[in-house]
Amino acid sequence: MLDVIFIILAVAVGIAAGYVLRTFLSDTEQRIRSLTQELEQSKAAFRQYQLQVSDHLLKSADILNNLQQNCQSLQDHVLTSAQTLNLDSNKQSVLQPHSHYIQYEDTEMEMDNDVPATDSTVMPRNY
Repeated sequence: MLDVIFIILAVAVGIAAGYVLRTFLSDTEQRIRSLTQELEQSKAAFRQYQLQVSDHLLKSADILNNLQQNCQSLQDHVLTSAQTLNLDSNKQSVLQPHSHYIQYEDTEMEMDNDVPATDSTVMPRNY
C-alpha cells in the first residue's frame, strides 16, 4: 500500500513538474517570438531611416549643385556686365578695382627690406 502511495505521489510530482516546466518554456517561447518581432520592426525602421538619409543626401547634393551653377551664372553675369558697362576708358575699371591707387613700387620694396629710400618722396612709416 505504501508503494501505491509513493507511485501516486511520484506521478503527482511529475505532473506538477511538467506543468511548471511547460509554463516556463511557453513563456520563454513567447518571449522569443516577441523579441523576434521587435527585431524585425527595428530592422524595418532602420531600413526606412537609411532610405530617408539617402534621399536627404541626394537632395542636398542636387541643391548644392544648383547653388554652384547659380553662383557661376552670377559670376559670369557680373563679369559680362562689367566688361559691357566699362567700355569708357575714363571710368575706373571694375575688373581692376585697385587701379586708381598710386603705386609706390620702388619705395615699398625698399621699405620692406628696411633699406633707406633714395627717393626724397618717401612716405613716412606708421609704426
